[in-house]
Amino acid sequence: MNERQMTKAALAAWPDVLCASGRSAEGISAEVFHVKTAARERHVMLRLQGAGLIYKQGFGPHADLVLTAAQAVQDAGVRLKGSPEFQTPDIPYIDAARHAIVMRDVAAPHAEDWLLDRDLSQAARLELLSRLGGWIAAHAAAQDPQVVPMRKGFILGKLGELATKPAPAADDLHHYAFKASRLIQQRPSVQMARRQPHGDLILHNMLIAPDTTVAIDLRARAAAPIGLDIANILVDYASLYGTDQPKVGSVLSASEHAAFFAHLDDQDPSILPHILLKALTRWGRIDPSAITRSPRQSRRLTGLQRIAAHLLG
Repeated sequence: MNERQMTKAALAAWPDVLCASGRSAEGISAEVFHVKTAARERHVMLRLQGAGLIYKQGFGPHADLVLTAAQAVQDAGVRLKGSPEFQTPDIPYIDAARHAIVMRDVAAPHAEDWLLDRDLSQAARLELLSRLGGWIAAHAAAQDPQVVPMRKGFILGKLGELATKPAPAADDLHHYAFKASRLIQQRPSVQMARRQPHGDLILHNMLIAPDTTVAIDLRARAAAPIGLDIANILVDYASLYGTDQPKVGSVLSASEHAAFFAHLDDQDPSILPHILLKALTRWGRIDPSAITRSPRQSRRLTGLQRIAAHLLG
């Protein structure tokens, strides 16, 4: 199915799914607001005007990803039941046969929308970072961890894959990947707490309401150290909106670091290896050609190079 066919199918299916959920489609209209056509994930999202709901339907060989992601969101919502200031969207209905879900529309801007505001004050920026770190802390605190040895081999293997990867400034990327591998090899093997992560914690997947921080688009995956979610959100933030003068050993300024880690342990041994891995692998995925690379990708590349130079010298 192409994008037009997917959209047409979703627009035809949503009334039946809504009725199956016990709600009437009368007086409700659907507006297409997101279509994803990636190789491994294809879905259409509709905003159901007048119902306060979102309709999401998966397509193609990986259509089940909509269902597994919905289960991850529901599971996290159960964990966060005692933390009203940190939430996930309510999903009142799942239609497994159609690979479709109906979820509450959280009328709030994405974290990145806040950062794109040129008038955002420093106090508001620090509050935003505090809320992002607070969601991770609350989600982790609601789980009993599995304590296991650090999986150095996994991280080293991923860094090793960068050795021959075509990328912008490839020689620099390969150099930093080698330095990161040596640094991780030299670190002592330690026991790490592993929990169910968000799995794709980026600025676009955090909604900032007046009294609630809501994480969306969780990914069902194996338990992981808390450093995974921390690295995902911090590399996303620092590579686009970060400071030119970060704190030693951090990708944030001193005040930003204090705000983000207010309820987290900034000495957790999983953080640095995952930040290095995330920054370098994201660098490796950027278009090598400056001609076809988007301005946002170019800005991202500059930020990732700054992170690598700061942390690895």
